[in-house]
Amino acid sequence: MSKINPLTILSLALIALGCACLFAFNLIGSTIDAQGMLHEPFGLIPIGWLLIVGGAALGLAGLTRAVLRWSKTRSDRQAR
Repeated sequence: MSKINPLTILSLALIALGCACLFAFNLIGSTIDAQGMLHEPFGLIPIGWLLIVGGAALGLAGLTRAVLRWSKTRSDRQAR
């Protein structure tokens, strides 16, 4: 059984948290009070997107690292 890369786990967790923030924004919704003020959880939007982009970047870094390790072991085997 192969070992799961910690960067992969962290990237999936960040993407899941980002999706949860965007889902919570839609779930909470926006309201207008009696004075005409708009109330919405706007902070969840940039936090959600930052988490998703950060998770994607970590996932890409983990994938790059895995490909480089794979190509190095492959070239070492061919050199023998």
